Amino acid sequence: MAVGVSLVVAFLEAFHFVSCETCIRNIGGAVYITRESSLSFPSGLVAYCIILFSWQRILSLRGRSAMVFLDKLCIDQQNEARKERGILGLAGFLEISDELVILWSPSYFGRLWCTYELASWLRFSQLKDITVIPIHLAPVLLCIALSMWGTLLCYIEALTIAYSVAGSHTVELAGLFLGSLCITVGAILPTHISRHLAKSLGSLPQQLEHFSIREAKSFCCSHKHVHPETQKHLPCDRRLIFDMLEQWQYHFSDSRREYASSLDSFDFHVRQKLKPWILRNVGGAEAPFSLLLATTCVPFFCWTISYIPAMIELGGVPAFRLGLEAALYSIVFAPCVPKIILEISAAGVDCEDLGRCDLLYTLLKSTAFVGLTSLIWAGIHLPLTIPEHVGWQLASAAGLVALIIAIVRRPNCRFPRT
Repeated sequence: MAVGVSLVVAFLEAFHFVSCETCIRNIGGAVYITRESSLSFPSGLVAYCIILFSWQRILSLRGRSAMVFLDKLCIDQQNEARKERGILGLAGFLEISDELVILWSPSYFGRLWCTYELASWLRFSQLKDITVIPIHLAPVLLCIALSMWGTLLCYIEALTIAYSVAGSHTVELAGLFLGSLCITVGAILPTHISRHLAKSLGSLPQQLEHFSIREAKSFCCSHKHVHPETQKHLPCDRRLIFDMLEQWQYHFSDSRREYASSLDSFDFHVRQKLKPWILRNVGGAEAPFSLLLATTCVPFFCWTISYIPAMIELGGVPAFRLGLEAALYSIVFAPCVPKIILEISAAGVDCEDLGRCDLLYTLLKSTAFVGLTSLIWAGIHLPLTIPEHVGWQLASAAGLVALIIAIVRRPNCRFPRT
């Protein structure tokens, strides 16, 4: 939606329905003074914010909103009788669900009701129907997305000032410098948050290796079966869940462990079958490609759409070369940004202290991120300025496309394969 809005605004400016700003373009060694959309990017940003915060409400007006059962919200937390009926019906809700989404936190596998929900799902469903998302991944990706919007907005404004005060021979260097400066500032907060996401994921292998449902905590047992506010007696959830698992023993039994109890069978199932699958699909640098697209490709598309008036005005080879640069920024550079941030945040030795050393590690990893992205940025932009030879730009484009495929499809190395 945001890209569509930017596209409409850019074409309105290209065909003189809305006024455009002039800019300097160095294409193939020749300097062009042409037009550039000034409203496509901010209009895309406004549309993006509306969609981000109101999309479910918009879908509900058409009767198409997604149906989600979220136990914390869908089970009455105030009325004890209704709460008990909701808890006892968890298995029924899961049985008619299409997919189980686990919002993982470091305490997930140590909570009794979470493990019960997992056992209920694993009775009938396959592992491929489970999606495990670290709960802290959402703020990381949101921070990256908003940071990229802000970075590009600052870059556009700074470049506009540079065009007005610099000559045509220095504007390209000014653009590279301003781009590096803006992305350096914009990368600090996402890198810092991503580092703490990677730290929390460091406990996941040990949790799965030593998983035991007998050691999982429950609210009732933690408070000695007395409600801390009402002082009423709380029935033991542990006994209820263990009785249910006894009835489900067949679903978790293994021919090599014929005489194991239902609890041991479930522990074995989690350690031997669920653990390898989770460690292959979750990690400090792992995020679905669709999320990477929504994180940074949308801001870059809305930015590069501003090239459309210049491409229509120039035509021919200059327009092709400018369009190729815009495409590379959107489909090569943009997905690399969150992927590299997550990779660098999860890589290497990190610091456990939350003092000055913690900030130092963030700055060092931000510097490494800026260095890598600057190389990719230069690989996209500099071939555009090589006189006459379109082949250099095409060769560079092919190499960069291969690079993004290798980076995005790179297997997760946060955890060892088992």
